[in-house]
This record gives sequence, structure tokens and C-alpha cells, in this order.
Amino acid sequence: MSSTYRIKYRPNGFTQFIGLKPILPTIESIVRRKRIAPVIISGNNGSGKSTLLEILGRRLACTAPIGLDPCNACEACRSLDIRRGGVDVFAYSGIELSRNLISSLKRDLDFYPMINSIHTVIIDDLDHGQSSMLNHLIRLMEINEEMLFLFTATRLKNIPNPLLQRCMRISLDNYAPESLKAFVRHISELEGIDLFSETALEDLIELSDRNPRSILNALEAIKDNGLSISQSALDNQNVRDNLGGDVYE
Repeated sequence: MSSTYRIKYRPNGFTQFIGLKPILPTIESIVRRKRIAPVIISGNNGSGKSTLLEILGRRLACTAPIGLDPCNACEACRSLDIRRGGVDVFAYSGIELSRNLISSLKRDLDFYPMINSIHTVIIDDLDHGQSSMLNHLIRLMEINEEMLFLFTATRLKNIPNPLLQRCMRISLDNYAPESLKAFVRHISELEGIDLFSETALEDLIELSDRNPRSILNALEAIKDNGLSISQSALDNQNVRDNLGGDVYE
């Protein structure tokens, strides 16, 4: 059974991630451990927040990194899942945040041995947590400054300012059109999808609201319907439905 495009073309390293150039200095700084302030990755649904978070978590835990990328083969890389954690990594979903979870995490951090490395706490969709629990999280961050906290959020306005002010921010909402064009051409070549016109390519990107996941969904619909990247494809209802859908979350 073949994977959907959003799974098939999900990057497993920074070098495969589109539009990385604007945030590369921040990524390099975190990876080299020059900064250990909490990090929050923001962006719309489908912008790649969770994927980038998982790559970053794997790279920080990796025992045999390949340059800036994780090796994806060592035990630490293979074990890490942003829903379940991994070697030296605590992972949660923001919707799970509760007083009990915060208390449990505090006990774990108090108990867990800190030996020669900075251990990591990952919370995906931090903005889904209740504000009262986020305030408890701030206190936890303050008393565990040696830990690296990594978060994602779609709606930063749902996160208290005292927490945001403690975080280094990475935004995935500003993909450059040229990066997305190169992305579409690459996937189209791999999948044997014809590019009928440059105008249709530009329209595809704009109709997707520059959202990588929506672009992948639309390309899959174009291929399934035997179409090329053309105006007639963009007028196809199935393609348009996918352009409005939710790469990489």
C-alpha cells in the first residue's frame, strides 16, 4: 500500500526541509548548543511545525549526526516520537496539559539524572493547553533551566506573554514562492506530473495559501485524476478541495 504524498515526502532532516534558509542560523545555534532558551515553532496547520520539531528533537538526541542532520539510524533517532518521547526526551501534546501532568513532569525532571547533556521536553500544540496550566509550565521552566523545552503552536495569541517572552521563536508562515516552486517541480518530476504552465504553477501556490501540505494534497489529486499542473486542473473540484485542506504535521 503506497503512502500519501504528505507521508511519502515528509522530510527526515533539515537539508530536506523546504524554505529553511531564513531560519537556518537559529537552527544551527540550537544544534550547536550555543543557546538553550525554550524554543517555540509557530505556523499554520500544514506548515511543518511538528515535522521540524521532531527533526530538531532527533538531531539533539542523535549519537551519530551527519552534519546538521540527525542520522535517523541510531537508537536515539529511531526511538524518538513527538507523541511518546524517546531517549532522554519527554514528549506531550498541549491538550494533555493538566495539573497532574505538570506535577508528574516536575517529579520526573527532579529525579532524572543530568549527565553530560541537556535533556529535552517536547510539547506539541502548546496553544491547546489551558492558560492556568501554561502558567504552571512557566514555573517549571524557571526551575529547570538546564532542560531544553521545545514547543509548537498555531495560535500564539493563546499563549501567555510571560511564556512567549522566555522563548526563542521560529516562524514557518513565510515560505518564499521560489522555494515552493522548486518544491512543486521536484515532486512533479518524481511523480511524473506534467507542468503545463508557469502561471498555473504560481496559481497553485497562491491557492494553497503557500501551505506545503495543501500543495502536496493538491499534487496527489492532480496525479490521481490524470491531470497536469494547468488551469483546468485548478478548476477541478477534487483538486480545489485538496487545496483547501490541511506538509508535514
